[in-house]
Amino acid sequence: MPKIWKENFSLQEGTGDYKLFHYLPKGMVENAKHVVGSQSWHEAAFVERNGGVKFFIPNEQIERYIDDIIAKVLAEPEWIRGIHEECRTLNAKLFACARKVEATNLGALSDTELLQQENELARVRTESHMIAQSTTWFIDSDEQKFSRLLIERITRELVEQDSALDPLEVFSTLTSPTEQSMAQSEELEWLRIAFDALADERVRSVLKTAKPNEAFAQLKAEVQVSADRLRTHWRKWKWVPYGYVGPTYSLEHYVNRLSGAPPKRAGLFPALQKL
Repeated sequence: MPKIWKENFSLQEGTGDYKLFHYLPKGMVENAKHVVGSQSWHEAAFVERNGGVKFFIPNEQIERYIDDIIAKVLAEPEWIRGIHEECRTLNAKLFACARKVEATNLGALSDTELLQQENELARVRTESHMIAQSTTWFIDSDEQKFSRLLIERITRELVEQDSALDPLEVFSTLTSPTEQSMAQSEELEWLRIAFDALADERVRSVLKTAKPNEAFAQLKAEVQVSADRLRTHWRKWKWVPYGYVGPTYSLEHYVNRLSGAPPKRAGLFPALQKL
């Protein structure tokens, strides 16, 4: 019987780079054995074209692999928590490594030193990217098998308790993140900066009268505190839209974002402070 390969995920053209993806087939299969302890998955392939990727796995293997992940999650719930804690640790290490590279004068390094920097960054990036893929992507990547199992169990439990709760609402609540995401952290920090800045008539005047490419320089000259907070936020969060190939946000992006922010309204900032 011919082997049937199924597309598991894809990235549209222009959003990736072969240099970032070449390790995926072998790396993901090895990760399945190392992290999950599964021997069900042993083949994978991807097709790269113009910076886009289609990733394929034999249908029978991905089905068995997902069954293995679900069985392990149900038998060892603490295991999945441990995986996600390790993922957070590795991603914190990735950020620290990236910040170190960002602060390094790469032009002063030898070829050997440059290669060492790249190898270290690539290693940490790969580890942080791979560690939780089985429990955050693959587990539900084939016809949402895990989600359907959870909904079935929730429905059964609610029926047994004669509860009027909606199973899908309960499912949504139970699967919602319990911690603030980086995107949410950035948004809250930005709102605080924007509300403070727009409360200042001098900032509003600069944003209204200055040319877009001159706004930050004029802001720095007239309201340095706001300009400094804007620059600090940019340095901290400019990577947010990067994806696999970039670009990052420019400083002008945040100036334009401030120009388009709503005026400060009474009661909104105190509410933000409580978050």
